[in-house]
Parts: sequence; structure tokens; C-alpha cells
Amino acid sequence: MPSIVLLHTEPHVAQRLGETIAGLSGFEAVDVLYTMADTHARLAADAPDLLIVDLRFPTDKLRALMRSLRGAGSFGRPQVLALAPSVDDPRLIDVLRHGADGYALHSRSPESLLVAITQTLAGEAAMAPQVARQVQAIFDKAAFPNSGFGEHGTETRQLNDVDRTLLQWIGEGYLVAEVARGLQLTPRSVGARIHGIYRRLQLDPRAPHGTLLAA
Repeated sequence: MPSIVLLHTEPHVAQRLGETIAGLSGFEAVDVLYTMADTHARLAADAPDLLIVDLRFPTDKLRALMRSLRGAGSFGRPQVLALAPSVDDPRLIDVLRHGADGYALHSRSPESLLVAITQTLAGEAAMAPQVARQVQAIFDKAAFPNSGFGEHGTETRQLNDVDRTLLQWIGEGYLVAEVARGLQLTPRSVGARIHGIYRRLQLDPRAPHGTLLAA
């Protein structure tokens, strides 16, 4: 059964969300935490499968948390799901650049959060048009070198033609099902490719091989 830690700024909301997650068959809300200090201590003791992070914490605190998780270029346990006020919040693209695996929105229903949890644990991710346009602009500007990274060095920092088309179409407002049909992929494959794009986004082209983006 996957283990989940929820880090949230509002205790009452966090408790309700934790109970909702725990009530879903197959999931267990291990801990509901409200401070970065408690979270660092919890993660040092035992890393969960998934960490859900409220982005209303200060940006410097969020970056420090991501560095503690991803600073050595590690993308394993825990997976990180950012809980954002909106897709236009600048902290969202910042935390995606610093190691988050995906995101959900505060304003959506608890059921939507559970969908995002399931998707993240499966190695998939969602992407709104606003986020796609920002990500595409970052890759266009950065001119990421075409060098491998990852455990087997089989992935590249540079996006391939399929991923660039995927970003363009999502940025234009096409739904995942439409993108999947156009690229002759399954919706789950599109979600996995989005997750891979986020990982490529997190690697600094100026840094040594496999190093997470600097603050």
C-alpha cells in the first residue's frame, strides 16, 4: 500500500484532505504535517512513496525542501506532487523546475486530488495549457544540450520531436485524449511523456551531468 505524507499550511484543511486520501482504497495517509522542520525530520527517518506539498509555503523553503530531495539528481522515492493555488502561480513552475513530479490544484475537488495522486504514483503527470507554454519557452530559451542523463543514460535533456509537438498542442488547448490520438499514443503514454518532460526541465544545462537545476 503506497504511503503518503501531506505537508500543508492549513491544519484543518490538511486533516480533511488526509482523511479523504486515507478513505480511498489502496492508499494510506501516513502523516499530515504543517512545518518544514517536521517534514525534513519525517523524510530523514523514512521516505514515503509520495510527498504532497502545499505551495503556499515561502519559495525559499520550498526550494530548500526540493534540494534536500533532488539535490544529488535523485528522482526516486518520494515522488513529489505540488498542491498549487492556480496554474498561474509562479511558485508552480518554480517547483516543477526544482524537482516536483506533477501538481494538483487547491480549487479542485478531493476526487481530482486522488486522480493526481494515482497518476503521479504511476509515473504520469498532467499539464495545463498555461504550464505547457511556460515549459516550452524555457526549453526554447535554454537550448538544452543533447546529452544523456538518468540511470542508464538513455534519456536526453533536449526534447525530441514528439515531445515538442505534445507541448505545442497542449499549449494550444488540446485535450490529452486529442493529443494522444494525434500522436498515435495512449493517454497514459502522454501522461508519462509529460512526466519525462518535467524531469528534463529540472536539469541545468550549465551543471555537471545529472545535476538538478540550481536555485
